[in-house]
Amino acid sequence: MAAVATVNRIMEEPKINKKIAQLTKVVYMLNSRCEDGDVHLAKAKEKYEREIQTILAHARKAIALFASALENAVPRETHDTTIKNLQEKLKDEIASYKKTTGQEMKRKVDDIARDYKLAFQERIREVAAMKETLRKHIEETNLKKDQKEAQSIRVEALQKELELAKRATDQAKVGSIILSLVKPE
Repeated sequence: MAAVATVNRIMEEPKINKKIAQLTKVVYMLNSRCEDGDVHLAKAKEKYEREIQTILAHARKAIALFASALENAVPRETHDTTIKNLQEKLKDEIASYKKTTGQEMKRKVDDIARDYKLAFQERIREVAAMKETLRKHIEETNLKKDQKEAQSIRVEALQKELELAKRATDQAKVGSIILSLVKPE
């Protein structure tokens, strides 16, 4: 009976090892996705920074063109005032653009981060469900093993009782034979 229990335990181990391997793969996949999300966020940030620099470069070129056109068309005092006004207006527009772009970029980054967080939480729930299923399976396996061991013990006890009963029956037969031999009729 002990050999049967050992064979059953050996048969269950590959199933448990397979579940552990599956869980390990899921955890590795989740870590990879998290890292991919970080890379994606960094690329998006770099893209927006390049876009801001490009816009600033275009704005500087436009200012230079307007400044040269103003120098040729307007007297110097008017020109200085106009340049200051244009610079202030440009600074306001750049600040507004940075604020708007920064808010838009932050919103997009927040959306991406939220999506990845939700996906990661869903995967965590799936892993937890798998873990719970595996725990229940292990408990059921242990319960079955315990039940088999209890049955084995009961069978052994019954076999011993049967053996004792046979001995008692044999002794009773021997006793009656001896009595019949000893008693003269």
